[in-house]
Amino acid sequence: MRRLSIILLSILSLAGCARNLPPILFLPSTVESSSIPITDAALGAVTVTTKSSGVEKHISADTFKVALVEILKRTNYFGDDRTKAIKIDAEIYQATFPLFGFIMKSDLGVHYIVSASGGKVLLDEYVFYQGRATIADELMGSVRALLAFQKANEGHFAILLPMLKAALSRCRGRC
Repeated sequence: MRRLSIILLSILSLAGCARNLPPILFLPSTVESSSIPITDAALGAVTVTTKSSGVEKHISADTFKVALVEILKRTNYFGDDRTKAIKIDAEIYQATFPLFGFIMKSDLGVHYIVSASGGKVLLDEYVFYQGRATIADELMGSVRALLAFQKANEGHFAILLPMLKAALSRCRGRC
């Protein structure tokens, strides 16, 4: 009986159980909110697509778009004085969710093209981050898998937001 208990505990601690997950949406808690609300004129079209290979089915373009728009609204890097909309095209080229292991890794890679209303490209960057979670972070495999994905998401946006802020500050009043 003791041996069976050890085997079951090992399986539970290793398994990520990602095969039957619904689409996942994580809004990073590390993003600071702006006290100035974003205007509809400032945030134009946001388009999110996924490549067919390299992106797992439970990571959808729709849920990523919700997270991206919410983060853009929270930070409001566009400012309340913008009258010309910014267009954002995001293509998820890699998104993985861990299934099994003591160290679970989750990847999130997105190609962003941010354009001013006149078509001038302000930012054209590939942003990639790998989140990792170990048994020291969480014993249960399924929770550790979610934690790895959350870390990938937070790390990804931690890279994107300063790049976006710098691109927008370079074009203030000229875009």
